Amino acid sequence: MTTRSTYRLILATYCLAMACCSAIAKEPISDVDGLIAADRWQEAARLIFLEARATNKHESAIVIGQARAGFVDDALDTINATHIASRSWLLMSLVHEAPSLSTEKRDELLRNALDSARGNAVGKWPNYLKSGDLARIALYYSGKGATSDAELIFSEAVTAAEKGLTEEGGGGFRQITELMRRAPAGEIKPWMLSVLPRSLNKTEDARSRAFACIDMVSVAARLQSRDLMAPFLDCSNSAIAKIRVAGMRMSAVEALATAKDEAGISNFAPSDSPFFEAIREARAGNTEKSYEIVSGLRQNLYVDHKGEAYEQVFSDAIRRGDLKTAVYLAERPAGQLAYREVSVWQRLAEKQIETGDRESASDSYGKASLAVGRISSSANIYFFDIQSVVRLAESMLRHGMKEEGRRTLLLVQPLLERISERRIDDRIKASIAVAEPLSRLGMRSEAKRLIRQAYFYAHSYDTERLHGDMEKARLLASIGQSISLYSKLGSSKSQEGITTFPPKK
Repeated sequence: MTTRSTYRLILATYCLAMACCSAIAKEPISDVDGLIAADRWQEAARLIFLEARATNKHESAIVIGQARAGFVDDALDTINATHIASRSWLLMSLVHEAPSLSTEKRDELLRNALDSARGNAVGKWPNYLKSGDLARIALYYSGKGATSDAELIFSEAVTAAEKGLTEEGGGGFRQITELMRRAPAGEIKPWMLSVLPRSLNKTEDARSRAFACIDMVSVAARLQSRDLMAPFLDCSNSAIAKIRVAGMRMSAVEALATAKDEAGISNFAPSDSPFFEAIREARAGNTEKSYEIVSGLRQNLYVDHKGEAYEQVFSDAIRRGDLKTAVYLAERPAGQLAYREVSVWQRLAEKQIETGDRESASDSYGKASLAVGRISSSANIYFFDIQSVVRLAESMLRHGMKEEGRRTLLLVQPLLERISERRIDDRIKASIAVAEPLSRLGMRSEAKRLIRQAYFYAHSYDTERLHGDMEKARLLASIGQSISLYSKLGSSKSQEGITTFPPKK
């Protein structure tokens, strides 16, 4: 039987425990806030990354952020805590991203990544995962000139991909070909392409084979080798012919046409694709016809074929230096949202500067600023609105328009406060996006306020929502990565007027 004194002791112990738990719960936010206030950016960043890991240890952005910030030991702890299937590529991320690894440490990480890849036999598609991990390591060795190691490991990757063809739902060779398509040019070698055609033809799934071969058309184009490209063109065409679903077949046809166009081996031929027809007409000088095709496409809440086609035609014109077509399209936004108008005029201005026409560029920047005004008059503000204005300001600053860039950046802060609190993700991302350019302009007090505001929101993020813990970890990692740069920006401790935490409503 519990006596009254015993009960009081239990109650007192419970209250003390609750007080301690409360203090512990509050400790990260007060510690981080104090470190930021004292301009101890690296220490604050480290605590934020650790909080992100405690929230969801499987979020890959944590390791990448820790690596870039130089927290190698912390990154290794995070890797060791995550799922075994992710460890090899996360170790390679650490090798790529860490700023100052010793040769011995880098070699150790590479050995561990290779051991992890070779032992990766978990899940439904172990060979699919293994092929990608091994190919990633082979490409790295290739880029460093270690040809014999690269050849051996690449051969293992191909063997794993062949075994993966029998795994239900496995992607076969797509892990390898996508990695090669995205790899730096110095990592791609002709011998890699020579060993793939015969293996790719073993892929029974026509769609997988088609897109893998299309990837390799692009890779061969980067090597400027028609001879290496030929078998992959044949492979692509034969695989596309066997795709039964019309929509998938059309996607493959368009992907191959794009790869061939980028390789410079053919212009877009007449096709059933309105996107390609619009580009083809613009290239032929028929700008009005091109715009007519774009304007006739669907655009609603769920699909935006018009916007997608407009972007493709405009980007192609900018890439080709066809300023006549680019100006024509910029002046006719075709139902584009204001943030896209800002981007279009900004990119046009940058191309005009590239060609030496600064007067026209100044006019284009002015029209981008008018589009910013339309963002300001919108009822709802989103992260992509803020992002477009920040990018415009940074573009102006890069090209010598310091006063215009500064004024544009200052327009962002009242917009940021208008983001709905229901879109807390947007508020956090926008605060991060604005803080760094403000700091570079010397407005470090306001930049610091925004970082503290972003952290306050992220720390309080609702993890009960769907995937809430993953998103919170990702947001915290973004903040940690952002503020780890502040010591490099030379943040001064003498800044006045720091806004009191928590953020203003």
